[in-house]
Amino acid sequence: MQTVRGDGASWGRYRLTVRLAASVLLMLMIVAVIAGLAADDEAGASPLVISRVSTDASGGEGVATSDSPAVSADGRYVAFSSYNALAGGETNSVRQIYVKDTATGKIEPASVAADGTTFGGLSSYSPDISADGRYVVFYSPSTNLVADDSNSAIDIFRKDMQTGAIELVSVIVAGNQKLQLNGDSTAASISADGSMVAFQSKDTYLDPLNPGTEIYVKDMQGGNVFVASSLESGASGNDNSYAPDISADGNYVVFQSAATDFSGSDNDGLYDIYIKDISSGNHTGRIDLVSWEGGTKGNGASIAPSVSSDGKKIAFTSKSTNFDAGDTNADNDIYLAADVDGWATANADIKLVSSNSAGVKGNYPSVDPSLSVDGRMITFSSAATNLDPADTGATSDVFLKDMLTGATQLVSANLRGGSGNAEVSDYAAISADGGYVIFQSFENDLVPGDTNAQGDVFITPVGRHYLFTWYDNIGGDNWVLMGQPETATIDAWVGLKIAGTDRVLDPKGIGNAPGQVPSGMTVT
Repeated sequence: MQTVRGDGASWGRYRLTVRLAASVLLMLMIVAVIAGLAADDEAGASPLVISRVSTDASGGEGVATSDSPAVSADGRYVAFSSYNALAGGETNSVRQIYVKDTATGKIEPASVAADGTTFGGLSSYSPDISADGRYVVFYSPSTNLVADDSNSAIDIFRKDMQTGAIELVSVIVAGNQKLQLNGDSTAASISADGSMVAFQSKDTYLDPLNPGTEIYVKDMQGGNVFVASSLESGASGNDNSYAPDISADGNYVVFQSAATDFSGSDNDGLYDIYIKDISSGNHTGRIDLVSWEGGTKGNGASIAPSVSSDGKKIAFTSKSTNFDAGDTNADNDIYLAADVDGWATANADIKLVSSNSAGVKGNYPSVDPSLSVDGRMITFSSAATNLDPADTGATSDVFLKDMLTGATQLVSANLRGGSGNAEVSDYAAISADGGYVIFQSFENDLVPGDTNAQGDVFITPVGRHYLFTWYDNIGGDNWVLMGQPETATIDAWVGLKIAGTDRVLDPKGIGNAPGQVPSGMTVT
């Protein structure tokens, strides 16, 4: 997604800026290898160029572990958790959240109070970042980040990296009244514009009859908080729900749940993937089972979903063996479900993702998928040794799957283009534009000078996915549209709702045809 800014132009006058995201970042980070990378990219060759993100502003490495990365839409900003004092001013040895500008090398703390100097007194974890890198959400038991944190529980926070403001997310706001959720809240996921945050919580204020873990959504503009792991009536599921992922437009949240009362097809108590329509801003939207196909539910647990921008594609991890004829064991595999004519029908299409370029399933488990905004590119981690010939190790590596071409590529490759030195690489995520993969790794031969023998965060450009920016006269920073024109089909475009309005920009509605620039726009 890209930003819509008020520049005085009329609604019918737009400027389309097309840039090569990979080239921009590489010119700033590793100018000397651009020509070589371009040649490799044209031919689909490897190795990829990998850079370490979890360093200080001068490029110095930390002495402790950094992990749990999240990336902005264009790959420029990376948020992560680290025990290292990377920004200066940290006075304790707990985990802090940092945001690295990969273009400039600048690094700033996110788990810090509005004064910019009071760091979280206790560890902070699992950040997620808005499309433009402005907002970062994370969870922490720290009580010194905001003045009104008094519930003695783990809370969700949102940091504004532009203004420095930080606020509690896991709090109910009604007029001048604020009521903190009374249970631990974790696993936050943020919409593209930063206005909607999904998380899991053991709160019992909003759901006094259910002491388990539920999925909540917070509207950061209006202050409303509601339970999303619920029926349209508002009744919560009859078992725990975890691992929320909110769509870029903020209209859908996906999660895993052991509840059996969300769908008449679910009666086995296994974890399944559900999607909740939250476009109404409350609990009344539809909830649908995702992990089923042809009227048959997955026969194994399905977990860890990742959703495309429009809620039409969802990747997940599953032990099910009845989604693909080639799946003959109960190992975890990655699948991609696509909505054909509504999730409630039996026509959802589920495809195996964790296979090699010839379509052969991975020979060991694969977990933790991450989708690009249009659902074409998927990253995941796997111990499989048959996904890419370059992978000669038996530990977990990071892979990239192109669902359009079927190609599968080893991402966590060492300096020689092969698998690393028998250490784990995992927790991968892909930028919304599909151009960058971030991951954490204990490998010490992915980049030169890695001598800390600790986990680090890395980024690599994996493709040439163009970013599109529409400018209009609405004003403010609103996330609208991104496309990947190399597919030359209209399906590659993604229309997003303009924040704060009821308008949706859809290129089909403003005069473009497949493979063409929309009417009234110029390419610069």
